[in-house]
Amino acid sequence: MIFEEPKNSGYFSMKDLISFRMEKSHEAFTDAQNIYKTASYNLVVNRLYYAVFYMVSAVLLKYQLSGKTHKGIKTVFQEKFVKKGIIPKKISKIYDELFKMRNDGDYEDFVIYSKEKVEPLFDMVSLILSYLTQLIDQPDPTSLPNNQQ
Repeated sequence: MIFEEPKNSGYFSMKDLISFRMEKSHEAFTDAQNIYKTASYNLVVNRLYYAVFYMVSAVLLKYQLSGKTHKGIKTVFQEKFVKKGIIPKKISKIYDELFKMRNDGDYEDFVIYSKEKVEPLFDMVSLILSYLTQLIDQPDPTSLPNNQQ
């Protein structure tokens, strides 16, 4: 999907919006760390998913791409970055797993995540956020490997 300007775009620059999404990502990650201490592991999964989701949406905005739904954003991300080799498949698989876990934990009955299932996600999400931040900080999208935009 081609990028669509946000409804309030007259008040904020694209750089502001990207920074805002990055801040929301970091905030969601911090929320997950704090919630982890309360043993609300389904909510931790939710916040870790959103940490990645907000950062992925910031990446798409940086390159003037977007999607209208969570699945749409994930699809655009995979088509434009994973399939072209810009993003390692490992990162995409973790994002896919978080997407599924968040949906199951939020919407399915009797899905209750354990500490053992959730704890390893922190390192994975931290790695993804670091990688995506580097991608956002790239000065020129043509400098990306295998760029075919």
